[in-house]
Amino acid sequence: MNDYKKYSLSIRLIHWIMALLIAIQFVTILYAKVMGEEGSLTFLMIQLHHASGILVLLFLILRVVARNIGKYPELPATYFSKREQMHAKVGQYLLYILMLFMPVTGYIIMDSSPYNVHFFQFAMPDIMQEKESTMNVVMELHEIGAWVIGFFVLGHIAFVIKHHFAKRGARLVRRML
Repeated sequence: MNDYKKYSLSIRLIHWIMALLIAIQFVTILYAKVMGEEGSLTFLMIQLHHASGILVLLFLILRVVARNIGKYPELPATYFSKREQMHAKVGQYLLYILMLFMPVTGYIIMDSSPYNVHFFQFAMPDIMQEKESTMNVVMELHEIGAWVIGFFVLGHIAFVIKHHFAKRGARLVRRML
């Protein structure tokens, strides 16, 4: 049976761009943590982490707009129970919340620190006063959020792979390619 429907091209492009940006987020901050805070390459990695975080936020906004404008295919009922469909939606919405939470907390960390927020070489607007206590609390939340989003991203990948092989006719992976 061939009842799968692809996501729109705009949703697919945004999905994979965001996946790449989130991967860049993890790689750059892991590099900075492992190598320490000294060195020009570490500085570059941190700057790339900040810039890609802002891009995640911008692409998330585009994704929400594109999702609300276009058609969004449901999981085929032939292969997925109502319960599985509900779990997929809940997981998806939690990922959206986390993809909003991470760049917002990252921005607050930088804005409340002694450094200015930059998007590559461009200074971003200051929205908060410099305050170390705010920076430290939000940094803790941001680090916890990184573990949580990492868990959800790995879960998302694992469930897609599982359902792709367990429910071959659903062609789950092809929906996003």
